[in-house]
Amino acid sequence: MKKEEKMKKVLFKMIVFFIISTSGFSFENEINNLFEDEKIEQSDSLVIEQEVKVETIDPILLRDTYSRRATNYIYAQLFKIDKDGQVVPYLLEEYKKNDEMEIYCKLREDIYFSNGDSITAQDVKDSIENYLKNGYMNDLYSSIQQIQVLNDREFIILLNYPDHELEIGLTNPLMSILKRENNKIFTSGRYAIEEIEKNKIKLKKNKYYFDQSSIFENVEIKGELNSYQRLINSLNLPNYYSYDLYKEDIETAKKIGNLRGKKIVKDTVYDIISLVFGNKKNYSLNDRKALESLLNREATTICPQEMFDIKISFLEKNYSRREAIKILKNSGHFEKKIKIMCLNTIHNRNFAQYVAHDLIQNGLNVEIEIYNLDKFLNKLRSKDYDIALYNITINSVYPLTSLEKTIVGELIDYDLEDSLLPFFNLFKEERNKEYKERIIDKIFYLTYSSRYFIPLAHKQTYILKSENIVGMK
Repeated sequence: MKKEEKMKKVLFKMIVFFIISTSGFSFENEINNLFEDEKIEQSDSLVIEQEVKVETIDPILLRDTYSRRATNYIYAQLFKIDKDGQVVPYLLEEYKKNDEMEIYCKLREDIYFSNGDSITAQDVKDSIENYLKNGYMNDLYSSIQQIQVLNDREFIILLNYPDHELEIGLTNPLMSILKRENNKIFTSGRYAIEEIEKNKIKLKKNKYYFDQSSIFENVEIKGELNSYQRLINSLNLPNYYSYDLYKEDIETAKKIGNLRGKKIVKDTVYDIISLVFGNKKNYSLNDRKALESLLNREATTICPQEMFDIKISFLEKNYSRREAIKILKNSGHFEKKIKIMCLNTIHNRNFAQYVAHDLIQNGLNVEIEIYNLDKFLNKLRSKDYDIALYNITINSVYPLTSLEKTIVGELIDYDLEDSLLPFFNLFKEERNKEYKERIIDKIFYLTYSSRYFIPLAHKQTYILKSENIVGMK
């Protein structure tokens, strides 16, 4: 029996190796450690893997999709989005709008922080007003003037102007309710923080949380750049949850393993695979448009059409090949090497190679620079690069937050943010769904029209998880 099982493992590894090596992806060390034998046991622990590690669990510092996702497991907010996509009270027992400038709120009685302290209206005031003062993306909540505490359970949210997006905005982890004490954070959600390591965080069940239905006592959230490694883990580990997979990853999983007991879920996150520009070389607007005109790409619209019910803005091709080459020659870019920085993942390296191929075919000298996560993010945020290939993540539930994150966290352009703030506020004041979508499309177009980014492809992301995982965010 053992011999037969060993033969099955060997055969499985050979099949995986064949599929990976013939799939068109380039790879170097991806599969070196994929097939280490692991002792698989049923347990009360859940493992969650995503493409990028958690950078922070402090809502004040949140500026990336991956950390925001992790905070869903450890914090509660005043409202939440239920399984039907509706905004419903979470920490609140009741609420009502006194008028367009005031919202009355009353907290549940059975809510506690992870240290056992009751969650009070003063804690809500401290959490929200601290974010309004110090939060990385606090402009998103400029409609909130202050929290007026009535008693331990009741308070009023006072507004600067009408905000018809406020309830959904208050479901965002940026608006998490927490307690700070002696440089420690006590959480309000399903799990408490046990340990923070370099590439993962360990969580334990919050014994004071009002809903104890979760079957997992412990949760680990890890960063794993290698999508193939996440696929192998998905097929082998019993309590496992993998984010940030593309359709081609799911198809590979179907080919190499039995998906019985697994569930494939479309996530609300889309990746816009894009080129962004750093400070190492000066590219004029015409230079950027000329480079774009030389590229063959999948995308036809600026952002994913699937996010909208309306027709959205199309990408442009401003110049013919001859015109684009002439512009780039006049700017001196044919005399200098163009360096394209990318993250060391299979998908990103492939896209960087496609871009380099198109530019080299047109006579340009191109070099690809591949970096690990920490170095890539350091260079991206300091704008210490020539051109970067980067995944701009857009959450269809929080499009405004995604745009703000892109502008201040990835493009690092505060002048652009200031110029777009009137559109952000207009979006919050608008009630009509079609008009709201047109405003989001307009913000995308204005950002693209100055070529702050050049979209190459849109990727719907998927979750692959064990079917027994229910009730998790």
